[in-house]
Amino acid sequence: MARAKQEIANDLPHGINTPGEVMFCVVNQTPEAESVVGYLWYRPDLASRSAFIKDFYIFAAHQGKGFGKQALYVLETELAQTGFEQIRLRVAEDNKRAKHVYEGTGFRVTGVNMSKTIKTG
Repeated sequence: MARAKQEIANDLPHGINTPGEVMFCVVNQTPEAESVVGYLWYRPDLASRSAFIKDFYIFAAHQGKGFGKQALYVLETELAQTGFEQIRLRVAEDNKRAKHVYEGTGFRVTGVNMSKTIKTG
C-alpha cells in the first residue's frame, strides 16, 4: 500500500489537476439518478497521437454490466474526434476480467512484459 501511494504521489503531484494527465469518472445515468461506477485515467501524447491508459477500474458491484466497454467506446470516440490514432495500455496476465473487456473492444496484444523477483543476500 505504501508503494502504491508513493507511485500515485509521484505520478500525480497535483492530484487530479496534474498537467498532462486526464482523469474522469465513469457514470451510470438513469432517469432516476446518477452514480459513479468507476474511473479512467490516461495520459495523452500529442506528438504520437496516442493515449496511454494508466488506470481503469469499474467498481466490483458494477462489473459485468457493460460499463467498462461503454467507457472505452466513449474514450475512443472522443480521442478519434481530436485526431488521436491509438490507445495503449498494460494489463496483468492474470487479470482475466480486464483482458476480456479489452479484447472485446478491439485491443490486441503487442508485446509481453516479463519480470522475475530476485532474492537478496
